[in-house]
Amino acid sequence: MSAGPRVRYCSAACRQRVYRERNGLYSWTAGEQRSTLCRQCTGRIEWVAAREGHWKEYCSAACKQRAYRERRREEAEQARRFHEEQRRRREHEEQARSRPGGGSGAGAPRSATSAEARAVVFTLAKLRDDGTTTLKKAYRAAAKKWHPDVNHSPGANETFKRLEEAAALLRNLGLLI
Repeated sequence: MSAGPRVRYCSAACRQRVYRERNGLYSWTAGEQRSTLCRQCTGRIEWVAAREGHWKEYCSAACKQRAYRERRREEAEQARRFHEEQRRRREHEEQARSRPGGGSGAGAPRSATSAEARAVVFTLAKLRDDGTTTLKKAYRAAAKKWHPDVNHSPGANETFKRLEEAAALLRNLGLLI
């Protein structure tokens, strides 16, 4: 008994397909025979659709897993690019805020960090930053006290501009909503 020449297949899916065809494992009565292309390797898939809506997209589990990994890699790369762009934008805004004359009030002193901006808000509200008063309450108290329509003193306008710059910084950082 000679086994004959050994046949090589391009993939395990091809070997499995030939085995199923030779041994009559396809149930042609269960549905219609379909022939499609694998999404990953574009190899031909011949199979039987047992019911409507039952479609096969990959020729093997290995192709399906490779496609899944590629999709995950692409999603991770897109997320990384998005977060990198957000970080660059925040850094650019911080640099623009810290430059003299880079903001709304020309020549007005700028708050470079969130801690300094928070200190400005609490100082102008004449409140202590001890954790009992929220930043929002302190900002509202300072705004009521230093708004030019309420306070007619000579330096009220400049003080209110300083308060608004600190509040803008805190809003951009999501600390004052």
